[in-house]
Amino acid sequence: MFASRVAARLESGDTVTLLEIEKGFRDAALRGGNILFAKFLSEIRDTAPVCPECATQKPMEDLGVRSKSIVSLLGEGTITRKYYGCGCGNHMLPKDELLDIGGTSYTPGVRRVVSQLAACDSFERSSEMLEEVCGIYVSGKDTERIAEAVGAAIEAENAKQIAEAFSLSGTGLPAVIHIPIMYIEFDGTGVPVMKRETSGRKGKQEDGTAKTREAKLDLLRES
Repeated sequence: MFASRVAARLESGDTVTLLEIEKGFRDAALRGGNILFAKFLSEIRDTAPVCPECATQKPMEDLGVRSKSIVSLLGEGTITRKYYGCGCGNHMLPKDELLDIGGTSYTPGVRRVVSQLAACDSFERSSEMLEEVCGIYVSGKDTERIAEAVGAAIEAENAKQIAEAFSLSGTGLPAVIHIPIMYIEFDGTGVPVMKRETSGRKGKQEDGTAKTREAKLDLLRES
């Protein structure tokens, strides 16, 4: 359809830039891919989960299908997934957890790209860049929410790894591991400092002064 409209405009003498054609074909490709993507996600099967809130240990009751609007790297779409309930009052949508879209309309791909852009620029500018480069829209406010959520998840994972490394026997210190041979390498690099901290020190500037102080970096390597 898009190609025929462009061809008709060209035949009528209209000026159509290559940029317009590129964007048009990209949008058409995304629309087609988005339909297939949503269909594929909707057809992924899930099984009735066991309710984690009670002790029945029986599969939850199938309460039918629920729709969900999502934003993926292919654009906006709608998927369907099974909705389950338990006599204790608990309800679950296991496919949301399977696809990592629980509590959000944005797919992992969108969240990843948004957080990477937001790490380099303002939230509003990141929103504009996402629409320009990927052809999808995420508001500046949602960009902020996504970036903060991803940052919090990274912080939590880092804290978990640190806690695991220093959790042995309550000492707060990592385990003593016997290492037959350990190599220690170090090198120096210049670190910019305040002017008063280089007073009286020789440096590599044309006037003989220094703008940096040397810092030693160590690398430990076991064998």
